Amino acid sequence: MKAIKYIYLTVRLKGLLAASLLLCGPSLQAIELKQNIEISDDYIYLSDIFKDGGDDGTAIILNAPAPGKSIKISGQALERIALKHNLDWQRPDYIRSVKISRAGNVITTEEMHDLLMEQALLAGAPDSANMRIFGRFSGIYLPLDKTLMDIVIDQFRYDANSQRFTTVLLIPQGGSEEKRVNISGRLQETVMVPMLAADIRPGHIISPSDITWQKMPKNRVNSRIVQDENTLLGKTVRRPIRGHKTLNVNDIMRPIAIASGTRVMMHFRIGSLKLTALGRALQDGGIGDTIRLMNLSSKKTIEGKIIHGNRIEVIDNNALILAAR
Repeated sequence: MKAIKYIYLTVRLKGLLAASLLLCGPSLQAIELKQNIEISDDYIYLSDIFKDGGDDGTAIILNAPAPGKSIKISGQALERIALKHNLDWQRPDYIRSVKISRAGNVITTEEMHDLLMEQALLAGAPDSANMRIFGRFSGIYLPLDKTLMDIVIDQFRYDANSQRFTTVLLIPQGGSEEKRVNISGRLQETVMVPMLAADIRPGHIISPSDITWQKMPKNRVNSRIVQDENTLLGKTVRRPIRGHKTLNVNDIMRPIAIASGTRVMMHFRIGSLKLTALGRALQDGGIGDTIRLMNLSSKKTIEGKIIHGNRIEVIDNNALILAAR
């Protein structure tokens, strides 16, 4: 009889304990932790971390990291968050932390160049200038609801003598927060110069399809650099030349019309008198080139201009007369 009474009292106490728990506070809600968390808002909410945050799902837990950045919440902090919001979650041993990343619109180098170049032109930089930003430019993000137009250029200074610039950008980070970014660089005035679009070898006659144009800093272009496509058209190269490289005027020559050692007919005129003599070319030359010749009769050296074929017009008639003696 005493045993039955004991069992009855035990059951009754357990029932009273369960009832008291229901009356004293809310029951814990079974919950699951999210993985690979990415957010886009200015804040981290409870529902961002746990799959079912219950009635507190919209509760703000932390400020969000900057766009493009991430933070980690430790396992102990997760336990405290779950307990505070009455979530039935027990941290597994393998979970040390959870990573939360914030999405953002990355600013590309090209976009930044366009933005800064617009300011540079307003500051008096030449429109043919080429911009170079010093240091590494990467990892600047905007919130998803912001664009390049939301960036504020607080200062822009340009020195025409040194061709250098400095500026301070105010990058929106969400809410009223801004990130100050200091940028400096150089603006070099450029000119377009012709180059070969591909590798070519001697004997190849350069045509318009062989030519491409590229920018070069103006202070690096001198009289030795080919600057006009007419200098290239119909010509060839003296040696193999790689494409997309600066061309020196001495790299270019007319196609060889007369090779060194070739017998040629030398022509000269004195008034109405026309004379001819046999000679030998002492160097290669193309149509229009002036080359050195040897008069085969006198063995003297003179100069003549290649007209066509093996015909050469003697430049100095007096020299030819003297050479013939």
